[in-house]
Amino acid sequence: MALELYKQRYEDIIHSDLIDRQKDLKLVQLMMDMESAFSIPMIKNEAWNEGNKDVIQLFQQVSNSRKL
Repeated sequence: MALELYKQRYEDIIHSDLIDRQKDLKLVQLMMDMESAFSIPMIKNEAWNEGNKDVIQLFQQVSNSRKL
């Protein structure tokens, strides 16, 4: 799945009428899907981040949007 589709999923979740808890669950699922699709390392890897700036930027945005 292209990064643009993940961006759209993020926007759909954020602008939905769901309660915060439901949004958080969907955001966590989005993060897990991104980890799998883009092979995002579990441990911070500066070299990987440098080579995948768009992916890590969206991933961090999704993470920071959770209300946990």
